[in-house]
Amino acid sequence: MFNLMPKDSAFYVDLDQLAAIIARSIDLLSQLFNSAPDPAQIVSQIENERHVAHLLTREVLWRVEDAFITPFDREDILQLDSDLYGVMESIANAAERIHLYGMHHVYPHLQGQCNILTRVGKLVNEVEI
Repeated sequence: MFNLMPKDSAFYVDLDQLAAIIARSIDLLSQLFNSAPDPAQIVSQIENERHVAHLLTREVLWRVEDAFITPFDREDILQLDSDLYGVMESIANAAERIHLYGMHHVYPHLQGQCNILTRVGKLVNEVEI
C-alpha cells in the first residue's frame, strides 16, 4: 500500500543540526567566559553560527508548512524550532556584549552558569529528535 499524502520528516534533521549548532555556540561562549586569547574571533564564529541557525530555522518553517502532519505535531515542531533559535539568539547577544564591553574577567558565578549551560547544551545535542 502506498500513501497519497506527502510526508516530509527532513525537518527533524534540521532540528538536529540546530541543536548541534547551539552546543558548539555554547562551547564558544564558554571559551569567551574563560578569557579566550582572541575574543573577536570567537564572537565572529558565534555570529556565523547564528546565521546558519537562522537559515535552518527558516528551512524548518518552510518544510513544516509544506509537509502533511497533524496540527498538534505542527505546533510542537514550530515551538521547538522557535525555542532553539531563541537560545541561539541569547548566546550570540551575550557574546557580543561581553566583547563590546571588553570583559576580560568574568565573575566566577557567571562562569559556573556557563558551565551548567555547556552541560545542558551537550545533553540537548544528544537527544534524538
